[in-house]
Amino acid sequence: MPSGREDLSDVVVVVVRWFGGTLLGAGGLVSAYSDSVIAALESAGASGAFRRRQRLCQYSLLAPIAEAGRWENELRSTGVSVLNTDYGKIPGNAALTLAIPDEMEQADQLAAKIATVSSGTASLEELGTAWVDR
Repeated sequence: MPSGREDLSDVVVVVVRWFGGTLLGAGGLVSAYSDSVIAALESAGASGAFRRRQRLCQYSLLAPIAEAGRWENELRSTGVSVLNTDYGKIPGNAALTLAIPDEMEQADQLAAKIATVSSGTASLEELGTAWVDR
């Protein structure tokens, strides 16, 4: 339920009046418009219409083709999002695109996971950050 605490963005609300009078007064109109918006937001929330976005830091990781599937599985099992795996980009290697929440602690944990999975042979290339619908 909307309470004013939610972080909403990319929202447009249009309230259409069917009656042009001013019987409610200015304060009454504001209250009626606010009630209409709250009802619309509650309805949208109940129907699952809201999309949640999260800022993710994206990385590229080169993996030997023979190991790419195992690496991808191990990373996914620890909560790393594998957005893409490209087997044709670099001969003999698969290019994995990874994403984690944009937090320093998460980046340190990912680096440690990559070191463990690859026995210290692979390194991450940071691609930047992006807002991703979750």
